[in-house]
Amino acid sequence: MALALLKLSLANNKVKELQPAIASKRWQAFDVGGDMSFQNIIGTALNTVAKVAGETITYTRGANWTTLQATPGLTNFQLVDTSGVVSEFRSRDYIVPTCKLSLNGARITPQRGDTITVQAGPLTNVYEVSRPDGGEQPYGFSGIGHTHFRIHTKLKSTT
Repeated sequence: MALALLKLSLANNKVKELQPAIASKRWQAFDVGGDMSFQNIIGTALNTVAKVAGETITYTRGANWTTLQATPGLTNFQLVDTSGVVSEFRSRDYIVPTCKLSLNGARITPQRGDTITVQAGPLTNVYEVSRPDGGEQPYGFSGIGHTHFRIHTKLKSTT
């Protein structure tokens, strides 16, 4: 079975292609330090994207906070009410490694009401962790083996 071609733009502006030969896990042009597992390759790719296109965020729950690199993204949600009217919402997402999201030395999972603060030039944007369609979980997973959280948010304030 052929797998998709994934291009990564690295910090030195060179592009390497991760192109699986076949499902036998033979890979070309990508150094993952000897570990050729698909999970390690995807994790390395997500971490590289965070280094190149990531933003520094402050994740806060109550009085506790941590600062880490996150890759911004968007998710579209649709909600259909009982009369058939479709409402569309767009969530500002932040993709972070699950192993890096911790408070007071303990790993955490994102919860509704937590906040993410991002400096955008002279402005400070505060996003609330939430899911606009009312779903239970305000995050999803990215990467094989759930190596990264995709945290859904909505803009709460700008100062």
